[in-house]
Amino acid sequence: MSLHIWSDSYDSSYLEAAARLHCECLPDTINSARGPQTLFGTYRYLARRGHKIYLAVEKDQVVGGLVVLMRNTHYSTVALLLHRPGSWIQALRQLGGFVLAQKFVDTVRVRHQGRFLQNHDYIIAMYVHESKRRRGVARELLKTAMNDSAARGFGLAVDTTTSNLAARELYSSLGFGEVGQTSSSIILARNQE
Repeated sequence: MSLHIWSDSYDSSYLEAAARLHCECLPDTINSARGPQTLFGTYRYLARRGHKIYLAVEKDQVVGGLVVLMRNTHYSTVALLLHRPGSWIQALRQLGGFVLAQKFVDTVRVRHQGRFLQNHDYIIAMYVHESKRRRGVARELLKTAMNDSAARGFGLAVDTTTSNLAARELYSSLGFGEVGQTSSSIILARNQE
């Protein structure tokens, strides 16, 4: 497999394909329900401010991605929420009001707990194309992010649903341990080595 992994810039030609893949791989998340164009704008906004959008590319096709909020790098939650405000109607239609509200509340709870991880960058999304899973793509994305965070003197944290056993096993195998939990998510962290 000729897999290449790098941190992409805000003007990359790959970001739009990455946003579409994100929506395809994680269809039940709030960001995916808001649509690929909204996610593409979010990616560009975060990359412009110094956050990391790691991409796994094979034969010029995006096969995976990892989005990391870098500690001590600013972004505006309000700007992200208000980007393409009509996309919230799309999310409401796709998820339904009750599920959207549940996911939003859980996200707020996770972010509240995650802010106490002062020495950690934070993964907000990781996805791999279905045909490329179980081939080490996610592990390589994570290793790249872990190395970059460690080089800056930070650990790395992530949250995933409590039911996502495959993700939890992967994180555990790379030294992540549980540091918090909400009703439907678990927060894992790996300290800087």
